[in-house]
Parts: sequence; C-alpha cells; structure tokens
Amino acid sequence: MKSPNPRMSENGIQIRAFRLTDYEKVAALWKAVGFQGWSLLTREQVMKKLRRDRDLFLVACCGKEIIGTVVGSWDGLRGWAYNVAVHPSHQRQGIGRALMAELDKRLWSKGARVLNLHYFNESTWARDFYHALGFQSATNATLAQKVLVDPNRYSP
Repeated sequence: MKSPNPRMSENGIQIRAFRLTDYEKVAALWKAVGFQGWSLLTREQVMKKLRRDRDLFLVACCGKEIIGTVVGSWDGLRGWAYNVAVHPSHQRQGIGRALMAELDKRLWSKGARVLNLHYFNESTWARDFYHALGFQSATNATLAQKVLVDPNRYSP
C-alpha cells in the first residue's frame, strides 16, 4: 500500500510516513525524550512494523530534522498509538497534536472507531496532553501486561 501524501501542519511542520532511512534520527529522538527499554524499537522491530501498517508510523519534520513521532497500529477493531514523542526543543508548539490528528484520520479511514494508548501513571504531562486531546482514563479497563520470553528457553 502506498503511503498517503505528506501533510503540512499550520505551523509549517511536515507530517509524513516513516521511512527506514529515518531510523537513526528517530532512535536519537526517542532517546532525547527519555524513552528506554521496550520503547526503543530496534531496526529489526521497525522493519516488521513497516510490513504490517507502514502508513501508521508517522514522523514530524522541520526541514531535514525529525522532531516528532507516533507509531500507530490497527488490529482490525481498534487503533493504538505508541511512541508519541516530540523533541524537547519543539514541545508545546502543536506538533504532538498534529501527529495525533493525522493518526486519527488514517485510522478512521481504515475503520477504527476507538483509539487506545497507554502512559505511565507518574507521567502527569502525558496524562494532561492526552486528556487535552479528548482521551479519557478508562475506568472499566486495566492494561495488563506480560513480558514474553523465548519459548525455546522456557521450561515450566
């Protein structure tokens, strides 16, 4: 599937689909915002992601600089957002809002009517940002997580 055309936001920032050649810049951005562990997707993980729904991994560019990301996913019922990041020197300029709005449009066109995401409870800035975008804390659901291990190394 060909990626939709890039869009220019009102602040002159271009929103477009991620390209594999962007990987080093994106990884540097994720580190700059403090992502660590599972949030730092490897090149191999990104390549798998691109085979699944390439058009939902978005970057925000200012010239040749990548200043924002959102990794979207579509499971056939719901949309998901991961790795929402804006470089600290460009925060509070509407870039995160523009990335999420573009993801909303792309997910809606696939049939998604719900967009899920998660953030850590101690991240009050994330809570405030997502609430400002219309997200509500789910009172009827809890995110449960299991870290998978290599089944070839696991013996009960």
